[in-house]
Amino acid sequence: MESRVDSLSISDLSKEDLRHESVNPIATNTANTLAAGYLPAYFSHRLILIFGLLLSIVATILLPFADAPDTYWRFVFPAFVLGTSGMIIVTTNGSIALFAYTPPSVAGTVGAVFTCALQLGSAVGLAAVLSITT
Repeated sequence: MESRVDSLSISDLSKEDLRHESVNPIATNTANTLAAGYLPAYFSHRLILIFGLLLSIVATILLPFADAPDTYWRFVFPAFVLGTSGMIIVTTNGSIALFAYTPPSVAGTVGAVFTCALQLGSAVGLAAVLSITT
């Protein structure tokens, strides 16, 4: 037996639903990207990274409660905003912190290893999620 959420398709979504889905990443990414570079001037790298990870943890806790279409604004939207914000803060300031403590003689190698780790983590994470959900 199929539930209402499982049987939804793109054609079932209204233009209003699609507009809400596109506003979240644009607004969140723009605001966070502009602000993330200025945080190290006011806070330590450790506090910034912990704060970003805490935002992501809160987002992860909210998502399991979004089990019906009417819970979008209560759980899904805040979770997406918090999770996106947290990961932008962690990714941006993680690289800033990494290069702040890296000697210039090995900065290129460290940057390459960091980028490789991010790309590999994304690929493995995507593969794991797809293998679990299918």
